[in-house]
Amino acid sequence: MTCSEYVHRRVRRRIGDHFDTSRVPSARRTQETSMSTPQERVHDTTRRLLDLLEHGESLSPEAIELRAELAEATAEAGHLDDSYYQVEELVKDARREHGPDHPAVLRAVEAVEAVRAIGMRAAESSGAEG
Repeated sequence: MTCSEYVHRRVRRRIGDHFDTSRVPSARRTQETSMSTPQERVHDTTRRLLDLLEHGESLSPEAIELRAELAEATAEAGHLDDSYYQVEELVKDARREHGPDHPAVLRAVEAVEAVRAIGMRAAESSGAEG
């Protein structure tokens, strides 16, 4: 199984085979609306990532950027375990494909840090509530 097939299968498993793109805001509309929810960002990013995966671009810098955005939005939507897994795999894939000093690897590492920060904020706010 190629890396592209693996990532495509993981994304499909996460969102299901019957993903209704008609309910997803277009990328342009989402970018124009600064008030999009994490769930909307997850759906939009997933749709754009699936488009790339269907063209065999699972490890291009654009795909890595989308995977980083997806992991961050997933964390913001409250699915921290999923987002931690996503960024761990993203860093491995980016390093394997591009080498340690490529900007795509640096973006993947930034995504790890962003997800950790989101997790820490979530832990702090749940501790403050309890």
